[in-house]
Amino acid sequence: MRNTFLTFLAFALCLRLAAGEQIITVTPRTLDAWAVSGANKAGLAQDQQLILPAGAQLSRKFSGSVVILHLVSRPILSSIAGDWPILEVGPIALAFTQIGSQGKLVLVIGEEKQIALPWSVPTDGSAVDLVLGYDSVSGTGLVRLGRQSQFFDASSGSAAVEVLLTAGAKSHWQQDAMEVLLLTDDFTDATANTALGGQTGKAGLNDKLMAAMDKLRSQDNATAGQGGTALATNPTTKPTIGSSGLEIFTPPAVRHGRADAVRATLANGRQK
Repeated sequence: MRNTFLTFLAFALCLRLAAGEQIITVTPRTLDAWAVSGANKAGLAQDQQLILPAGAQLSRKFSGSVVILHLVSRPILSSIAGDWPILEVGPIALAFTQIGSQGKLVLVIGEEKQIALPWSVPTDGSAVDLVLGYDSVSGTGLVRLGRQSQFFDASSGSAAVEVLLTAGAKSHWQQDAMEVLLLTDDFTDATANTALGGQTGKAGLNDKLMAAMDKLRSQDNATAGQGGTALATNPTTKPTIGSSGLEIFTPPAVRHGRADAVRATLANGRQK
C-alpha cells in the first residue's frame, strides 16, 4: 500500500511541477545575471562554449523552495586539494577529487559533515553528467551521477539559494551543458509535511526532488534532440579559453562561497 501511495504521489508531483517551475539554461550568451570572478566575463560571453578558466568562479543567487542544478562538465581531477573543482548549491558543496588513480565525489554539508559518495568519475577528461538538488524548506538534498542517486539531510535555510562553480587553481573547467531548475510550488510547507506525516512525508519530499530532477534531464535531452546544443563527445579536444581582452574583471579575492574552506576541510580529513 505504501509503495502504491508513493508511486501515485510521484506521478502527481510530475503534473504539478509546471505550476511553479522555471528552467534557466546557462550558456556564454546568458551570463548577464551571473557573477564572475577571477575571469573576464565579457570574454567568456564571446566563446562558443562555457569554460571557466583556472581559479575562476561563476555564481548566482536564486529564490525558490527547491533549486536543482544539472551539469554536464569535464572536470580536470587532481590529488592536490587546491586544484579540485568545487560545486555548491546552498549549504551543500561537492568536490571533484582524485584518490590514487580514481576520481571521487565528496559532499561537504555545512561546515564539517562529509559524505564520500561510493561512485567513481573518469580521470581522462570525459564528460560527467551530474545533478545536485536542494530543498531549502525541508533541508533535503539529492545528488545523482548518471543512473545512481542518493538523498541526504542538509540544514534548512533561507529562500535565497546560491549556486557556485569554482574551477581548480591550475585547471580550467569545461561545461558541456548547464541548467538550473527552480521550484516555487510550496509542496514542502508545514501543512503538507503534517498531512503526509513521519517517514511518508520525507519520502514524499524525496519523490518531489526525483521527479523534478528527471524532468530537468528530460528537458535537456529533448533540447538536444530538436537541434539544440549537442554535448561534446571528444574528451581530447582542446578547448579555447575565453579571451582576456582589456576589460576589467573581478579578481578572485572577492569570490563568493566556501570553495577554499571545503578543500581545506577535506584535505585535513585525509591527513588524519
